[in-house]
Amino acid sequence: MSDLRAGLHPELLKRIDTVLDRMAKCGHPMKICQGVRTAEYQHELFMKGRDPLHPAKPVTNCDGFKVKSNHQTKEDGFGHAADICFQGNDPFGQSQPWATFGAVSESQGLTWGGRFKLVDLDHVELV
Repeated sequence: MSDLRAGLHPELLKRIDTVLDRMAKCGHPMKICQGVRTAEYQHELFMKGRDPLHPAKPVTNCDGFKVKSNHQTKEDGFGHAADICFQGNDPFGQSQPWATFGAVSESQGLTWGGRFKLVDLDHVELV
């Protein structure tokens, strides 16, 4: 999807814009790197770490069909989750200020994936 904002819930976008503005003001510019996902793409992500031919660490517990992700459109027609990354050479690096991003996101009433059992530092969603 070329416009990563397309299909995201308007309230989610409003809160993300505030998070992006605050992160930029403290010297850590960020951007949306993933928005709405199809069931097929969600299933591809689910298979990471579950396919014996392609061993890796699992990245999601949502298979896209039986268990839908908040990245997928809901009954209201909108996606309720987005992934946000840092701008620059190391957008997902462990040295990035993820705790700051999480705190700013939570201050906007978003759920931060950094608190999930399967940690997802770049993930935010509407509660």
